[in-house]
Amino acid sequence: MAEDAARYLRRRASSRRLVAYSDLMRRYGLSRGRDLTSLICRVDRIELERGAPGFAAIIVRKDSGLPGVGYFRDDALPGPVSKAVDGRPTGEQRRHALEAQRNTWTFYSTAPRTRPSVSARGKTPATGGRRAATYEGRTTR
Repeated sequence: MAEDAARYLRRRASSRRLVAYSDLMRRYGLSRGRDLTSLICRVDRIELERGAPGFAAIIVRKDSGLPGVGYFRDDALPGPVSKAVDGRPTGEQRRHALEAQRNTWTFYSTAPRTRPSVSARGKTPATGGRRAATYEGRTTR
């Protein structure tokens, strides 16, 4: 299941799409909580072994388009980002998550197993502007 989920998330990331927790739960018959978290962690370990960033930043809540509170409890995050406040992301957390989403999309939208060049980071070749992400018909920058 983890390999299949990794392939699915790679496709979504390469097309700059967010994935709702509920979509993963429905697709893989998972319940909220430990089952879902376990799958996300297994998939991210697979990606880290490949030298890729993983998908935690693009797996989001439908209501906010941001990862859930658990994402911000990661000890590896910088101090102000890792402090969850009453279930809603702070401005610093929001900025961090949006940057992580852009980095994830950039990595997966380039050639497989290569790092993006500086000029390719989030820019469209035709306009040089930031590409927007699509989620459920909404566009985000």
